[in-house]
Amino acid sequence: MTTTAPAARAVGTVTLQPFRQRYWLPIVGSLVAAVVPVYITAFVIASTGGRIVPVSVAAAVTLVIAALVAWRFSRARLVLQAGGMVEHGLLGRTRTTPREAVASAVLLALYDTQSVQTRRQLFVLDAGERTLLRMSGASWSDQHMRTVLRHFDVLVETIDTPMTLHDLRHTRPGILRWSERHPWRGNLLMISLGLVCCVSIAITATLTIG
Repeated sequence: MTTTAPAARAVGTVTLQPFRQRYWLPIVGSLVAAVVPVYITAFVIASTGGRIVPVSVAAAVTLVIAALVAWRFSRARLVLQAGGMVEHGLLGRTRTTPREAVASAVLLALYDTQSVQTRRQLFVLDAGERTLLRMSGASWSDQHMRTVLRHFDVLVETIDTPMTLHDLRHTRPGILRWSERHPWRGNLLMISLGLVCCVSIAITATLTIG
């Protein structure tokens, strides 16, 4: 069932911060598991007669990138102001949205791709039903979403029946990210990035042994 209701406007400035631990630990764990063993092996090879400079440079670059990512994650927040909202994303640029650009909102439950559990999703849309802000239950609480809805004086469409990403892709593709609208292209891009990382590690190991 789909219902539509108006949301009351809130006043003042409110800063919301996502649940960082829900994405920070998996990302850090994946980086440690993928990078540390490789560089430990490379340093061992270098210390037994290989070249230490390429390994040191590669390790320094990795640490700088990790520090930049950690800094960006620490600054992730959503600021609700009288004139609209300012989103400081995890990795993307800071985006300012004026209040008049917000036309509607959609609140629904989306099944996780790897389980039968659902997560609440809030889509804040413009007049062309393009997504201005997306909040997932993986990083934002229901209270966060209610705060955003109270801040904007727009109609909120609540979809009670849980949906799959496949269903949403066919019914309202415009509100999804590019990678969700084109899953095969997104997977191909991720594979390409993985290959680039593997080639970089292979080149570093070759320089170290040589």
